[in-house]
Amino acid sequence: MNTKPALFAIILLIFQPGFASASDWVAGFGMEVLVTTDDLSADDPVYLAGYGLGNRPAETIHDDVSVRSLYLSDGTQKILFVSLDTIGFSQDFAEQARIAVTKSTGIKTENIILSATHTHSSIDIQGIWGSVTESQQKKLLNKVVGSAKEAFTHQQPVTLKLSRSMKGEGLNRRHKSEGIISQITAVHIETPDNKPVVLLLSFGSHPVVLDKDNLQVTSDWVGFARNKLETDLQTRVLFINGVLGDVIPLPEHKKRNFENAQLYGDQIASHVIAAKQENITELKSKLSYCTEQLKVDAENLQLVGLTKTLGQGTISWPSTFSTQVTSRVSVIVLGSLVLITVPGEPVTAFGRELMEKVQNRPVAVLGLSHDSLGYLIPENDFGLENATEEPFSLSSKFATQTSTAIDRLIDQCLGLVLN
Repeated sequence: MNTKPALFAIILLIFQPGFASASDWVAGFGMEVLVTTDDLSADDPVYLAGYGLGNRPAETIHDDVSVRSLYLSDGTQKILFVSLDTIGFSQDFAEQARIAVTKSTGIKTENIILSATHTHSSIDIQGIWGSVTESQQKKLLNKVVGSAKEAFTHQQPVTLKLSRSMKGEGLNRRHKSEGIISQITAVHIETPDNKPVVLLLSFGSHPVVLDKDNLQVTSDWVGFARNKLETDLQTRVLFINGVLGDVIPLPEHKKRNFENAQLYGDQIASHVIAAKQENITELKSKLSYCTEQLKVDAENLQLVGLTKTLGQGTISWPSTFSTQVTSRVSVIVLGSLVLITVPGEPVTAFGRELMEKVQNRPVAVLGLSHDSLGYLIPENDFGLENATEEPFSLSSKFATQTSTAIDRLIDQCLGLVLN
């Protein structure tokens, strides 16, 4: 029997575009600095976002704030993570960014997962804490595109490996306890011969070690965590915040300074390094990405009025009298790992609810992804007196609507993986 034709056919099949094997992951990383010393010396001030609605012009740069992009594909599906060192972004900015990135890379706009690290000491790109000029916004958009294009252009074959630590620390300001989601999720992306390329990192905690008195541009504890990981593991790091809604890094008696920001960031990084050494598993190259639009009927009329008055704030309202917000939610499956995106800041109770939907698989929730639409609070936890979150939540049903959409997407995505 002549086996050569059959063997030749198998070889051809393996090298067909879209054929997935255990080593078909490709990935690329790109980065651009968002604020430079030239920006600070320009005529238009760089206002720092966070803490009330007052103007807080930046005086100096403590550490680089950046936009970082990670392109990822299994040979069939393509997604792009884009992480901004900002408190958030407006829907208008996000839409412009996605369209421009799509024109530059060909990646579908709905497959671009834009997120914010939520540092309270970076440039205000929403115009809520001062102003953002057309010139500044155009420059920022160009940097988003530059970062994404670099990631897409420099893609290479990789392997993905997952490590998790359950030692993340923080305080639940909502319920005055240490009850937070302590999971730190790290996806180590390496070349086939184990050389580091980029690390996708997620943990839920507000980057607010520095307070309103700080006038230096900084990524807060997130930057210190990235720096330690990049130095010790010789990789690059893209961070996406997790279940951060009611989580703060320090108790009230701790000083809000750079020393404590570094201590906290270094601690997070150390947990990642230890977990990599103790327990790491390879993620097979099967990417499933499921996404759908989410329409939320806002009932918080004070927040509706505020965002409409600001004009260039978070939400793009379809009309003067409309109270419906259109956003997006997604589920991403990387081998055995399930990632759930939500378009705002999920509180701990909601994060737990989402994670419990996935059984027998590692799962993480990515906050402030696709949009920055305030807090997501379960209906049975809504209405807490003197809480920080309710005044900045669109609706008591925002979390419920998001949860229902996530149910559909999990069924869809896991069905694709199992088939």
